[in-house]
Amino acid sequence: MKIGLYSITYLGVWYNGPGLSLFELIDRARHFGYDGIEIDGKRPHGNPLDMPTSRCREVRRKAQDSGLDIYAVAANNDFSSPLPEHRECQVALIRDLIRMTADLGAPCLRLFAAWPGVTKTEDAVAMTSPNGYGS
Repeated sequence: MKIGLYSITYLGVWYNGPGLSLFELIDRARHFGYDGIEIDGKRPHGNPLDMPTSRCREVRRKAQDSGLDIYAVAANNDFSSPLPEHRECQVALIRDLIRMTADLGAPCLRLFAAWPGVTKTEDAVAMTSPNGYGS
């Protein structure tokens, strides 16, 4: 069995402090003895808008040089909206995440049925959909 670190842990949402960059996350995973990482498909770690093929290759090389596998990318998608425009945006996101996942050399893109998202303010973190849809 191999153990991986899911990058959502260090987004800067679940603790008081800034999120780590993706390279800092890789260094942290190596430091703590993980075998690999799963990259969260949103900022600051894995939004496909920030991850052209060239950036994916840099991340893949950094992980390999650190002795880590990239096990998966987590989509954080939400297909639960009754609005076709919302679902179509999610399909476009998945298309881009499939490309990013392949460029990273990860064997798996983990899809979500209904991820409401995370809203962070100075005082709190909430897992609620701003449009009232989702879980």
